[in-house]
Amino acid sequence: MKITTRQFGEVELNEEEIVTFPEGLVGLEDKRRYVILGRPEEEPFKWLQCIDDPEIAFIIIDPMLFAADYAFDVDDETVSKINLARPEDILLFVIVTLQDDFRKMTANLLGPIIINGRNRRALQMVLHNSNYTTKHRIFPAKGEESEGKPQNSKQA
Repeated sequence: MKITTRQFGEVELNEEEIVTFPEGLVGLEDKRRYVILGRPEEEPFKWLQCIDDPEIAFIIIDPMLFAADYAFDVDDETVSKINLARPEDILLFVIVTLQDDFRKMTANLLGPIIINGRNRRALQMVLHNSNYTTKHRIFPAKGEESEGKPQNSKQA
């Protein structure tokens, strides 16, 4: 199957590469089919490209690369919706927001994307009652912590 993208032009992909969000993404509930694309020179960043709309694409990253203590519970409803049988099948990403100064780019730790690596079904969770933020600095400013929690939080 061929798709047209704004970032990559025309791309050939296999049906097995399609990531299906049965409920869409937050704010894009009607856009359910995506593919993860990337270029070696852009690692560790990747693109979550909508298959049905070439204008919709998000930069994503594995949050464990910059927020090693990032943790939350995946509820039974989410597990059921993506048919997740084993925790090790989870592929975890968060959406990145670029800034003019790349050192100020942020990641949305409140809306993680959970993909079942076996069947490519996915869901964007919304974390409630969390200390995480939608604008977590990927490259902390001097003096900030590099963990997933806000700088003023204290751990026991």
